[in-house]
Amino acid sequence: MVAFKPLAITIVTYLAPVLGLVAFILNLLNLLAPTLILKDKVALARIHQAPGTKGDGPSILVGMLGSCSRQNSDAAIVCSTMSINPSYGELYLDFR
Repeated sequence: MVAFKPLAITIVTYLAPVLGLVAFILNLLNLLAPTLILKDKVALARIHQAPGTKGDGPSILVGMLGSCSRQNSDAAIVCSTMSINPSYGELYLDFR
């Protein structure tokens, strides 16, 4: 039992704070994406055209504070304003 005491002290002293910091950073990314940071990389929900279909359709990325959309993969990303209670209906996609 004595051999595990330095290992336990090391885990409590060094590993636990590092894991806590990593968890905090991941939660912050989850909260702020896609409206403020990582606009086309991270989203809670992503709606896009099925991979096997022809053409390139619109994409919608939904996050906790707002959402972003684009007409196709070449178009610019348009994001809603960041808000605590976002309105997801303000984005407009032209389906012509």
